[in-house]
Amino acid sequence: MFRLGLRFRGRPLPRWRLLLGILSAGVAGVLLLWVLLGFLPGFPPVPGASGPGGLRAVAAVIVAGLLVASLAFADF
Repeated sequence: MFRLGLRFRGRPLPRWRLLLGILSAGVAGVLLLWVLLGFLPGFPPVPGASGPGGLRAVAAVIVAGLLVASLAFADF
């Protein structure tokens, strides 16, 4: 049913899709790390993320970045 050997890896991704995927996953990763470290004392929190509404906006950007990365890395 599924061909998972090295012989059936599929075609290589175009350079723009690879760059878009890495860039969007990187932005999402940096924002996620910043949000998590912002809960520690002595580390500056994300600007404008005061309260649940502010964290919701930052979380939406993180999820959008991961969604763009998954679409860029998909093999249609």
